[in-house]
Amino acid sequence: MAYKRVLDRRAKSLRRKSEIVVVFFASSLSMWRYGGVFEAMRRHKRFRPYVVLSPFICWTPEAQRQNMAMLRSHFDERGVPYLDYDFERGGADVHALDPDVLFYPQPYSYLLPPGHGSTEFAHRLLCMFPYGYQCDATEELYATDFQYNAWRIFVPNKSARKLMERLTRNGGRNVAVVGSPLADYFRFEQPRDVWRPQSTPKRRVIWAPHFTIESHLSPLAYGNFLALAQPMLDLARRYAHSVQWSFKPHPRLYTELCNHADWGRERADAYYAEWAAMDCAQVDDGDFLDLFATSHALVHDCGSFIAEYLFTRNPALYICQNPEERMANMTPSGREAFLSLYHGRTIADIERFVVQTVLGGHDPKQRERERFAKRYLLGTKKTTSERTLQHILRAIR
Repeated sequence: MAYKRVLDRRAKSLRRKSEIVVVFFASSLSMWRYGGVFEAMRRHKRFRPYVVLSPFICWTPEAQRQNMAMLRSHFDERGVPYLDYDFERGGADVHALDPDVLFYPQPYSYLLPPGHGSTEFAHRLLCMFPYGYQCDATEELYATDFQYNAWRIFVPNKSARKLMERLTRNGGRNVAVVGSPLADYFRFEQPRDVWRPQSTPKRRVIWAPHFTIESHLSPLAYGNFLALAQPMLDLARRYAHSVQWSFKPHPRLYTELCNHADWGRERADAYYAEWAAMDCAQVDDGDFLDLFATSHALVHDCGSFIAEYLFTRNPALYICQNPEERMANMTPSGREAFLSLYHGRTIADIERFVVQTVLGGHDPKQRERERFAKRYLLGTKKTTSERTLQHILRAIR
């Protein structure tokens, strides 16, 4: 509690400043959640926000450069200023900015380059939106030093706050409910069609495999990519006349394949290239919001997508070998989300989902998805960005 008092005093001291300097670290486009809050701060006279590019240094050099390039393109298209990262000279000198508040994409300081990690700004006001909807209640995911020491962890709803109160070491004393940035997108944004043009109309299906292809990579090692890699290519070719596919791997999957004894960089590159070369398919390794909004279905084994895809209300098939075991450590809302999905183990299950649900329209879980979305995903009258800004301003009064 003593540390909380230090942070509270630090926050109150900002009332004397005419401008509050805020840094948003951007490491991966698919994990970027701060566009709305950044723009709201740009419009407010009390804030001077900066976007700082900062790669995840545990990824391969190729993956780091690719993600920086995607972020630059994303920000350039939207007129968002940013402090770039130079792979020869390093990144922006964040200490020189003298930031008051820093928003991080992940709660792990070791992911970022020297000079950017959260441990170097321990007595500043550290903040984070969890980049995915929290369906799992595994303690390892909530026991980080960042979550303990942060000034604010912004969460989407009361269910998420109760989870943090139960599982974090500080009892969730730094958690604030403000809504979800994804809710703002699905309520107010007009999606762009990011799918490759086809000669005839087709159903659009996303395959999103997780990076946890080995048990040591995560306490939630549920990835099925190794068993499904070739069968999924074959399935895409078999239904090329009626289904268009997006291969949407977790951004860390490429790094793990490059390090895998049976794969390596050459095989990984060749595999990704096969998806890119098919007329009925494409590779999507950036932002997923427009992709989700303009799709018809999802096949995946990613924990955060269990709930996040339900913003679309479209059907999803979750791949896991033991659904009961998978649900064992889920939150109550996570279980609700999980039960609103279809479940499969094999390529035969995926093909059945494609034929019966995606193409055939047989969708008995539609009401369950609608019920979950209404209960957990609908936003309030105010946007998440507005509520976040108001929370910060109230806290420093």
